[in-house]
Amino acid sequence: MKYTLHVIDLQSENPWDNKAVYLLYTELIMGFIKAILYVCFVVIMVKVHTFPLFAIRPMYLTLRGFKKSLSDVIMSRRAIANMNTLYPDATPEELSQGDNVCIICREEMTTGCKKIPCNHIFHASCLRSWFQRQQTCPTCRMDVLRPMPRPSPPPTQQPAQPQQPNAPQMMPPFGMFPGWPPVPPPPFQQPGTETTPTTTASTGATAGEAGLMNQAPPFSMPPPFMMPPPPPFMMPPPMLGMPFLPSNPTNTTDLSGLSVEELKNMETQERKNLESRIAMLRNIHALLD
Repeated sequence: MKYTLHVIDLQSENPWDNKAVYLLYTELIMGFIKAILYVCFVVIMVKVHTFPLFAIRPMYLTLRGFKKSLSDVIMSRRAIANMNTLYPDATPEELSQGDNVCIICREEMTTGCKKIPCNHIFHASCLRSWFQRQQTCPTCRMDVLRPMPRPSPPPTQQPAQPQQPNAPQMMPPFGMFPGWPPVPPPPFQQPGTETTPTTTASTGATAGEAGLMNQAPPFSMPPPFMMPPPPPFMMPPPMLGMPFLPSNPTNTTDLSGLSVEELKNMETQERKNLESRIAMLRNIHALLD
């Protein structure tokens, strides 16, 4: 079938534009026939003799080739449909601005040209033949079936809100590490405000101290430094629940006065302590890693 198509192309005076279409469908038909034959052969061999292990590889390659041929046909049809419906025709101004030679056929472009999304221009017939073989730009190799990103609308500017006078400013977030919450601003106190008697009585302040508080500046003193809570991504340190000393403090240097049971208990306790220390060191090593 391929030989016949090539002979017809050689005998024609003008280039045969539909040759790539026939070759594409020829590959699809032959792949389908070979896949059907291999499946029938395996079924017959299983019924007559046994499963043919030697036919697994060629049957797999045939099925994969048929799948590729089917995918090529579908993708080429999609690319040609996009070219006919989405791609605009090139204007004479666009042809005169740049090189008006088609990179596929190496001929000058005058009419019947298409402009693809990457702003390259080709003959429509040459582009159709190209898309039947592969779905990329002949110049920059851009995938023409890839969805193009839509332009985002310009951001709308929000009107600036007037800042209230004598308003407390938010302090920048306290951050040696990202993720810590910001430190709240100090409490804002209007000038001329006085402390109520209940507040003074509840805090136990004297009349002299209340007078000094009433003469305080508009902004009160910042709160004392408090350690912020750790960020959520930090893990707490491992709980060291294992003992490091024996539960029964005895004289470990002189073991002559201990009985056999006490020596066994001490040996068991020391072994547990040693295992706990080894486990703790392994945990620390894992955390450091």
